[in-house]
Amino acid sequence: MLGVFVVAAGRSPAHPGHALALDYLNERITTQPADVESYVQRAGIWTDEENWPAAEADLTRATQLDPESVDVERGWGHYALARGQWRQAVGHFSTVLSSVPDDPETLVWRARAERELGPASLDQAYADYSAALRLIPRASPNLFHERATLAVAPERRLAGLADGLAQVGPVVSLMDQAITLEQQLGRFDAALAHVDEMIATAERKEIWLRRRGDILVAAGRIGAARDAYAAALREVTALPDWLRTAPSISVLETELRRSLKTLSR
Repeated sequence: MLGVFVVAAGRSPAHPGHALALDYLNERITTQPADVESYVQRAGIWTDEENWPAAEADLTRATQLDPESVDVERGWGHYALARGQWRQAVGHFSTVLSSVPDDPETLVWRARAERELGPASLDQAYADYSAALRLIPRASPNLFHERATLAVAPERRLAGLADGLAQVGPVVSLMDQAITLEQQLGRFDAALAHVDEMIATAERKEIWLRRRGDILVAAGRIGAARDAYAAALREVTALPDWLRTAPSISVLETELRRSLKTLSR
């Protein structure tokens, strides 16, 4: 087998767990050469390792053994996605979903391929992310974040973020996206409400107070912005010296003082 040859030739898997898995799969394929699932699993490892010839050889063999296998089709989709072959990936995943429409993992993979195809495919990508999220009982915040980065209507992205925040709580990445979108739409009070929620729960408040000041400046509420910057500066100056002198905090302190000086003119 090509996969076995590559290992024997000295190419070590980059992922520590892959070596053991490959040992197991190589042995299984040797003893059960018609086991389709073993070829698919090994192809997945080769795909993760970007060993394209080995992955393609295993998937080709799996296809020969079972041309109608959904698992094999999914493997080809994973391979195409990893290689940046977006349209081919969408085709493979669509074939899988025609047989297994409620497969959340395949829906997410198809969405990731669709987003790369450009504006015409973004609505479908959003729909696929949404369908997957409805099927996953406890979805990762990262999936809500991915969906919200799609360049669809801001209102649609905000609605999706609201769903995510309701399910997973005030995760920083989701809150940050919601605040940015609210501000872009001129919904300053809604953006401030999100910021205030983070200020109320954050152990370190200076960043969020600074964000509050920035939003208030954009809204033209200069007095309130000055108060927010001053509160942020108080938080910074109250930090222990070892933390206050950290580069990021030093920069923040400088910027806060500059903003206060500008707003006091």
